[in-house]
Amino acid sequence: MVLYISINALFTKPVSPSNTTLVKGTYNSIQREVYRGSVSYNLYLNENSEYYKINASNAECFAYTSFTNRVSSGQPISIYVNNNTLLSQSFVVSVIANGQEYLSFDCINHQIADDKIKIPLMSIGVLLVLVMIAYLKSKKKSVKSLFN
Repeated sequence: MVLYISINALFTKPVSPSNTTLVKGTYNSIQREVYRGSVSYNLYLNENSEYYKINASNAECFAYTSFTNRVSSGQPISIYVNNNTLLSQSFVVSVIANGQEYLSFDCINHQIADDKIKIPLMSIGVLLVLVMIAYLKSKKKSVKSLFN
């Protein structure tokens, strides 16, 4: 699991209009989800019954309150969906309505850059702790065998 998360963080590319899919439609609704303390959003368009996910790691970049106050059902909206993820599903990386950007590429790219440093470092830390625990357990067993 630690290896999967580290590889995903290292190989995630910055997002831009050139490596995402633009979806245009009319806004229907947004659903705010809270799962284990993490907030994510499901964005619905009138043109289809599927929703577009703003995942928990991108949620802090999303101006939810401003969006819900200024954008009403039936208004034109443009969303960009990330299609360059190596090991995970696609998520919304930009939301634009009424000429206003409510979720920006810049904020998402800043998080991607931070994750490329933080996640592998945390993974190495977890790995070192696991190695230390395994070493201490094996040492404890060898000490017990000396006394038996």
